[in-house]
Amino acid sequence: MDANEGAVTMEDAPMVSVEARETAPERPGLETESPRPEGVDGASESLDALAARLAEAERRAADAMAELERVRLEREIDRELLRAGAVDAEAARSAMGEVAPDGVAAAVAEVRRARPALFARREGVRASAASVTGRGAESIEDLAAAARSSGDRRLLLRYLRRRRTAR
Repeated sequence: MDANEGAVTMEDAPMVSVEARETAPERPGLETESPRPEGVDGASESLDALAARLAEAERRAADAMAELERVRLEREIDRELLRAGAVDAEAARSAMGEVAPDGVAAAVAEVRRARPALFARREGVRASAASVTGRGAESIEDLAAAARSSGDRRLLLRYLRRRRTAR
């Protein structure tokens, strides 16, 4: 008997297209898809739906965290503008442009230097009305004469306060 008698030759083999044949995975031991038993289509569909919902929830959480950081930065900018004495915080914020979270104080100082009109002038401590009237160095007549001659409203108010408290 000849050894080639029982062998199938290429002419006898059925033709199979390349797409129809399974190929081995690229790495041994790893499959591209997890094996799913037949008849579990509903479970695989719900698994896919759950995976999609999870991905959506993670995206929304990331968006919420980004929004939280943006709001925190805005609050820090507002706080620094308030400390610096900004008269128009919105205009000062727009003059700042894009600010890094760790450079808020420097950005406010730069805007204050570049646009001082947006900030209140820093003056020395002003005396309150109580401390002015508490001096007692000026008499009511002197205050009345000074208010009359100068036309200064502050002097007039000082005279009226002194007159009210003298009673």
